[in-house]
Amino acid sequence: MALTALIVEDEGDLRLMTRMILESRPGYDVLEAENGAEALAVLNRSDVDLILLDIRLPDMEGWDILERLTEQGRFPKLPVVMVSAHSTPSTAERALREGVRAYVTKPFTSEELFNAIARALAA
Repeated sequence: MALTALIVEDEGDLRLMTRMILESRPGYDVLEAENGAEALAVLNRSDVDLILLDIRLPDMEGWDILERLTEQGRFPKLPVVMVSAHSTPSTAERALREGVRAYVTKPFTSEELFNAIARALAA
């Protein structure tokens, strides 16, 4: 059975690269959203097993999406990998403190992404 991953990323090139990385291995179905509103719409109409979530989006932050999912009772049960260009320890610590299961700093390698996904699914 395939794992459905939602990529929430406003940068089209990075979203495409992430999709290609996931699809390079069997067992992944990939959905995409380029902003927070689109991500919430996808989550309301689709069964998702994993979210790869950017922190900075044009209409809201990844933190806001986590808050909405918490209100719906879906988070922290739904594994989230936070993906961000912010490499400060405090940002990564906040993500983990708030229930995010793994944190990946952009740019990332396919190995780093798959390792983060494995950690998120195992937690």
